[in-house]
Amino acid sequence: MSSSTGNPVFVNLLLLLFLITEGFSQPTATQFPSNEDNYILKDKNGVACIMIHSAFEIQYNPPGVNIMTFPLPVGHVTVTGDCDGGKLHLSWNASHIQNKNWIEFSFRKNESHYSLQNFTGIIYTPQDFISFVALQPMASMVTPLLQYSYKCEELYLTASNYTGLATHSFLMEAFRKTKPGDANFGKVIDCYDPQTPVPQRHVKSAWENFIRNAMIIFGIFVVFSFFHLLFYMSNPRYNARVRSMFGKYC
Repeated sequence: MSSSTGNPVFVNLLLLLFLITEGFSQPTATQFPSNEDNYILKDKNGVACIMIHSAFEIQYNPPGVNIMTFPLPVGHVTVTGDCDGGKLHLSWNASHIQNKNWIEFSFRKNESHYSLQNFTGIIYTPQDFISFVALQPMASMVTPLLQYSYKCEELYLTASNYTGLATHSFLMEAFRKTKPGDANFGKVIDCYDPQTPVPQRHVKSAWENFIRNAMIIFGIFVVFSFFHLLFYMSNPRYNARVRSMFGKYC
């Protein structure tokens, strides 16, 4: 008796499930930058409310075109933003034209935790400009406690329009409550350390994650059931009367 894997319906089902799971995989950066710098936003009292230390590079990699990289120039980035609103805006001169490249990070907090919710930006090429927005915010990873910093050695965040943000030695802290002149990061939480003893909690609603995962599981179940039904209807040993009954509605 032949195995089930020899059936073309079963093979097509496996291929479909592979394509579904592959579609949720995160692309990786082709390279990580080395242009480390400090980006510090201060409030009116001189308190550093948002701090990031990192090497940053925006990568543009459309199909069939060589990758274009836009590293942030060390020492030549203007930092602005909104401490209370959790906005950190970085801008620098674009090549070839008088416009400014920019990227803005948006943070959010609750009574005990904070997270990087989003980033948006615009980069200019010699021919055009490219706007982008994050597709996978860091809030989907670890959410640190207030007064703690958050570190990732190498991190690639995907964005729209074939772009991504490559980072190296990424260290951030937002909504800081300290004294003026204090530029020391709080106790570090490593984003790749699942054993960290510090309590962690997602800021965004758990219902959003539950509904999203339930829809994915339901979709895979429907596809599997459909191909499972087709397989048995095409099997000569399947009950002819039942197959005939299903044939009236298919």
